[in-house]
Amino acid sequence: MFEPCFDCGRRIQNTLMKSLIVLSGRLAGTFATTARVFFALVLAGIATLIAQTRAPLPLKNGPNVVDVLGDGSPAQIMVARRDNGNAHGYSLFTAYVQAPDEGDNKRWQVVPFEDAAAKNAGYRESLSTQEGADCVLRDVRVIPQPKGGVEVVVATRDFGESYAASAAVSFDHYRVMHGDGIPGEPTFYFKLSGSQKSRRKHCDVNEAFDQELGLGSHGIGE
Repeated sequence: MFEPCFDCGRRIQNTLMKSLIVLSGRLAGTFATTARVFFALVLAGIATLIAQTRAPLPLKNGPNVVDVLGDGSPAQIMVARRDNGNAHGYSLFTAYVQAPDEGDNKRWQVVPFEDAAAKNAGYRESLSTQEGADCVLRDVRVIPQPKGGVEVVVATRDFGESYAASAAVSFDHYRVMHGDGIPGEPTFYFKLSGSQKSRRKHCDVNEAFDQELGLGSHGIGE
């Protein structure tokens, strides 16, 4: 069974760096200096390309135009805030696409997330952040894919002893799927494609996103 690679970019970069260091160390004289400069520039270009490929989309509060399906169909991700008068307000993430439904009527449709624990036929319409005064316990990243479409990564921290505690973080990866027309199944939905645990404990999941996956420290929460 195919196992998704969540940090291939970093692995490739590290492997290339080690190989180039060994190769340049075997060269001598003026050629060695020229070669080192050349290889350094090549490596910098590759690193930049990898970073751009994996860079998450910046999502603002409100509607965000995003090619969710990867085929140019009208789509957007709505980020809305739900304040509640304390430190535990949260942001809601909901994806929409304009596509034909089961009756071939083109209309805006919600793209829910597969969730076995959800009451609505195993799908959750929106994702929400989980926030405290000290740390964010759940947040989201949306990563454009080379062949089109997006991957959504949700980071959730174990609660532990309190909001201010450090605990393991789970990263859940979702890809868009087209439904098969089964009763209760949406036209499009985000299917869980893989999960991984953080290598160490974190208080804030955005710190974990940045340090463990290289996806930056800014999410949709506040």
